[in-house]
Amino acid sequence: MKNQERHGSFNIDDLIKRIDKKLEALDDDIEEEEQTEFELSFERRMAEKQKIEERVKKHLSPKQYAEWTENRMKPWAKIVESIPFGQYRTPYITLKGISEEFDRNIIGREAEKAEMLRKTASFIVNGRFRRPLLFVGAPGEGKSCFAKCLASALGYPIRYINVPSLNSPIALCGSERHYENSRIGGLLQSVIEEEALSVVFVFDEIDKAVTDSSDGSVEAALLALFDPMWNGAFTDRSVGVAVDFSRSIFICTANDLSSISEPMRDRMDIIRFEPYTSEQALSIVENMTIPRAIESSGVQGRVRFAPEVAGEVIRRVGEGSMRDYEKMIEQLVDHAIYMLLSKGRKRYTVTVEDLDKVWPSKKTNPLGFSA
Repeated sequence: MKNQERHGSFNIDDLIKRIDKKLEALDDDIEEEEQTEFELSFERRMAEKQKIEERVKKHLSPKQYAEWTENRMKPWAKIVESIPFGQYRTPYITLKGISEEFDRNIIGREAEKAEMLRKTASFIVNGRFRRPLLFVGAPGEGKSCFAKCLASALGYPIRYINVPSLNSPIALCGSERHYENSRIGGLLQSVIEEEALSVVFVFDEIDKAVTDSSDGSVEAALLALFDPMWNGAFTDRSVGVAVDFSRSIFICTANDLSSISEPMRDRMDIIRFEPYTSEQALSIVENMTIPRAIESSGVQGRVRFAPEVAGEVIRRVGEGSMRDYEKMIEQLVDHAIYMLLSKGRKRYTVTVEDLDKVWPSKKTNPLGFSA
């Protein structure tokens, strides 16, 4: 009996010792892994730091680099460090791919598509457009949609800049660094946030640009940006460092070409957007405007339009822009949603009679134009 007890006790003690040894070995492995991970993390940080230093040194003058190394912890140096020098996106796209992107999102506009494809062919070969593009046409004619499709096909981020809201060039180029409240310009801020120098910039309503202010001219800043001789070394005033914007794409939109100065027009390739024909407008309203309005309202499968509604909307608006038709369709969708909720219906079909309920007067359409 004693032998059995001793034998059993020996087995338990031996098992405990073995477990302790395994736990000690496991602790050593964990400690070694943690140490290895720390070392790897440190090495990665040091490699990244060295990479940043090499990139900054390559693109700064010796004087600027010396100033940067002496002021690494100051805001100016941090901004310089975050500039994506030499970081460009490579568009892996064919002309066919861009054409398909246009066709998926834009109905009609065959002449404008053909012109855009000719411009883009040169871009695919050379990595840049010869000049900025200027889209001229009435509001709602699809100018911004073309820019969005191009950016999507190329895989470039897109940034919209409302030109009339720019009261001075500071918004684009930043303010002088020696000012206490100095701030970075929108162009440099955009490429820093996108971590690349390949961005599609859309300057909306450039025909309404401020030509003069106490801080300078917005148009003058844009002229420098659009000039191939200068945009490869465009300087933001807040950092005083030349940045290469030559691989970015500049697209401008305007309603009135006559309001744009001759020097500005000379720097751009102009593509004119003629008003849609009634047939084109009908196709767009039926195949794009109505489905998008229903989808954006979250009532897919519950709201539909009778076939004759789209044509009646176009007839009542007359010679409006696509934006006018879009507003009318959205109001009809809102009316349908009201009917769903107020009447407890599961589905609702918008008919011509609903047009009369939303717009009871047939003499004047809801946008204020004579019918």
